[in-house]
Amino acid sequence: MFERAVSILAALEDTDRFAESAKGEPQGVLRLTCGEEFGLCVVNRWIAGFLDAHPRVRVEADYTNRIVDIVSEGYDLAIRVGALGDGDLTAAKLGEADYALFASPGYLKGRDVLKSPRDLGAHDTVVFAPPGRSAELELSRGADSEIVRLVPRLLVNNNLAARDAVAAGIGIGMLPRFQAARLLTEGRIQEVLPGWSKPPAPVHAVFSSTRYPTPKVRAFVDHAKKTFVSTLSALA
Repeated sequence: MFERAVSILAALEDTDRFAESAKGEPQGVLRLTCGEEFGLCVVNRWIAGFLDAHPRVRVEADYTNRIVDIVSEGYDLAIRVGALGDGDLTAAKLGEADYALFASPGYLKGRDVLKSPRDLGAHDTVVFAPPGRSAELELSRGADSEIVRLVPRLLVNNNLAARDAVAAGIGIGMLPRFQAARLLTEGRIQEVLPGWSKPPAPVHAVFSSTRYPTPKVRAFVDHAKKTFVSTLSALA
């Protein structure tokens, strides 16, 4: 009985989605999920612009660092940063998040200038990684690449915490440029080993491949694509 009820509800939901798709105008509730950091820094701005452009839409945003099953939990779409693992979902690439190495002027004062990634081994470092994970950076510059194994002064599983630690002078850290931009502009941090970085992280919008993409989903994805670069640039 339960399975039959779920099937009936899913069919009704798909009927509603098809009806909305046929109307062509974004409307109703858009339920989306995203990681906390990217959500707070970037997706918040997308939502504001999207709501301003589409007065008949409401948004329910869930910022969480757990991997959400958007189909079974009833979300319209998710914003994912990094490699995708949802083979049964449709993905639309929105852009890429670039990274760089940063440190505070106070930390760098009186220390030798870093000339190669190998020099990182002689410095205090701040590393974003899950607890217990080995601290390893794969850096590249053009055709050159280096793998650097570190013993971090601080290992933390949150990029915003890592950014604040770098700004506080704890050590050198690899940060997303969009999170570091404002501190860089204010002179609180500066780039180290310019040109050396880890690969950029792709940013995708993912949604169910078995349901009709409604106008509100298409409109949000289009808005995020169109404003991706300008939104990240505005964080400086």
